[in-house]
Amino acid sequence: MDSLYSAAADGDIDKFRQHAAVPLDQILTPNGNTILHIHITAQPKYGIFWTFVKEMLKMCPDLLWKANKKGETLLHMAAKHGHTDVVEYLLQECKKAYQNHDDHDQELGITATRWMLQMASHEAKDTALHEAVRCNHLDVVRILTNEDPSLPYDANTACETPLYMAAPQRRGDMQRF
Repeated sequence: MDSLYSAAADGDIDKFRQHAAVPLDQILTPNGNTILHIHITAQPKYGIFWTFVKEMLKMCPDLLWKANKKGETLLHMAAKHGHTDVVEYLLQECKKAYQNHDDHDQELGITATRWMLQMASHEAKDTALHEAVRCNHLDVVRILTNEDPSLPYDANTACETPLYMAAPQRRGDMQRF
């Protein structure tokens, strides 16, 4: 399994094509991280291998919704690490199944996206927006709040909303928040 974890960190698509018999959403670390959790956290802010992310989601769409043992989704990880392009892509993928349909189906896409945005970690009940604010990733904060303006008011178990978390940090660039 260590070689698969390394392949995920490095973005080695061929390694996972060879393991086609094993569903990709079942390849997990002891903490329940998927190959895409590993990839997102292993890459520097601008180092994501897009081909890897897109191919893995094409091969196993269930990876989009898979949370680790802490309840952190790919959106949590991308927000925490400031991967704005990944955040946008994951939200786009969430809506994708509903894009070419009537208004009712498009509304289902919006509902699915809101559900993804509101998914919270198990213990702390942090959303992806909590993670983005905590790590001061303002571009991610903008993307998430533009997608659902009600998000800054969702409280975690410490009764902290993302808006509350941002308030004490109001220095310099946080004023743009």
